[in-house]
Amino acid sequence: MKKTLAVIIISVMIFAAISVSAFAADGSVTFKFADMGYENAQKVETINKDGVKMELSLGTNDNKNYPSYYDKGTALRIYKNNTFTVTSDTALTSIKFSFIEEYAANYVPSTGECKLDGLTCTWTGNAKSITFENPDHATRLPEITFLYGGSSVPETPSYNTPEEIVNALYALGNNEKLAGGPYTLTGKIIAVNTPYNTQYGNITVTIDAGVKDKPVQCFRLEGEGVDKLDEGDTIKVEGELKNYYNSNSGTNTFEFDAKCKLLEYTKGEVTTPDPVYNTDEELLKAAYGLQTNTALKGRHTLTGTITEVNTAYNGQYNNVTVTIKVEGLEQYPIQCYRLTDGEGVTVVSKLGVGDKITVTGAIKNYNGTVEYDAGCTVDSYTLTDKPDDTPDDTPTTTAEILEAVYALGENESLKGVYTLTGDVVSVDTPYSAEFKNVTVTIKIPGFDDKPIMCYRLGGDGADRIEVGDCITVTGSFKNYNGTREFNAGCELDELIKGDEPVNPGTSDASIAVAAFALVASAVIIFTVGKKRSTVR
Repeated sequence: MKKTLAVIIISVMIFAAISVSAFAADGSVTFKFADMGYENAQKVETINKDGVKMELSLGTNDNKNYPSYYDKGTALRIYKNNTFTVTSDTALTSIKFSFIEEYAANYVPSTGECKLDGLTCTWTGNAKSITFENPDHATRLPEITFLYGGSSVPETPSYNTPEEIVNALYALGNNEKLAGGPYTLTGKIIAVNTPYNTQYGNITVTIDAGVKDKPVQCFRLEGEGVDKLDEGDTIKVEGELKNYYNSNSGTNTFEFDAKCKLLEYTKGEVTTPDPVYNTDEELLKAAYGLQTNTALKGRHTLTGTITEVNTAYNGQYNNVTVTIKVEGLEQYPIQCYRLTDGEGVTVVSKLGVGDKITVTGAIKNYNGTVEYDAGCTVDSYTLTDKPDDTPDDTPTTTAEILEAVYALGENESLKGVYTLTGDVVSVDTPYSAEFKNVTVTIKIPGFDDKPIMCYRLGGDGADRIEVGDCITVTGSFKNYNGTREFNAGCELDELIKGDEPVNPGTSDASIAVAAFALVASAVIIFTVGKKRSTVR
């Protein structure tokens, strides 16, 4: 009897061990942060649940934003450059990070692969310990699910021939990248989309890689020799491939992404000489005959009168965008994009409507706008007498400023530099680590019907801005195709996080912003002729 009982007990123990082992080899753990008992604004350093441990740290975040839990969104917030390490008793094969709203990002893992799809970032691999870094903007995570056991490592696609690579590229969805890169293609240049840019040391060209009707653009191609490239040259390029979707035009461009590298090039035979334009009229007619996103060969010079300041002077980069018209050829206006001073000239900060300038640079058709490309220069100028920069009818109150902005005609600008404080109601373009700016829309309390977009807003803290924050912005105003906005280069003066208590400092700016947060009133400051450091 005892022997029989012992056998039964041992059998039960073995079965239980097998059951536990089977569960450990194939199961899941979910961290749902709303159910974890965190207080609002509580810093989160360690989470330990069902054999999965998550340790979070500040990382290299410059603003001392630690991973924290907030009631708003009932989510764990992991800020830019925060890091966290996940460890498990059993090897993890998949982690699903579920985000809310626009607060999604693609974390960078120490092993395995992460892929962002909508509001879910999925890690796949096979490891007991993975360290992640958030290289982008602040993220909000209501939930994380960890899967272990089996294998979820996707089979790495293998594209070996140019035909396989290009066909796979053309099969991508909007804004998807081709996995398994970087890739290398060799092809003949069939178009120079953006001429060589001396400021940034790159060029954009399109190549025929030998796959019929499937050209590949090389966007901002870098490397030795790119300044010598032209149509007909054969080049070898290495980089990441993607399907870039332009939501404004509704078009797709199948391309090597920015930072692609020129590995080799062979100059093509020159079969026809470069066109020569003997008169301004011939040059302008040729410019207006360009296909979208193509350029004239070489650099060209025109003299014209400024009819519009499209983007106000940027003190940080010492450039301005204006439109000129050549006398007698006013039907062919040409924009001078990010115009800078030429050799021996210091005038771009003073340019305004009515001034006569001589400009040299590459001419292109950018999405339908005929323009001198970035890097164009002022060679000579004649300034006109201008009226007082502070006319009597300059708007000074919140209502006057907003009324003046909303009275602007399409693509008109408001003279002067202004400061407004408002609540962020949308993040229109996430923070760009490359250009260090973000585009958001604010509303001034009491003027909800007059939102203001802050286009390419830069400055300390721009990477931390989220919906619900209170920000103070300085810049010039424009009606861009019906959107009332601070122009590119506007600057973030002050940021108060939406979930942080107001703690004003001793400066006037801090006190003013704190007062706004307490009484929901706008602070408006009007300045004229004040140079500011701005971000593109």
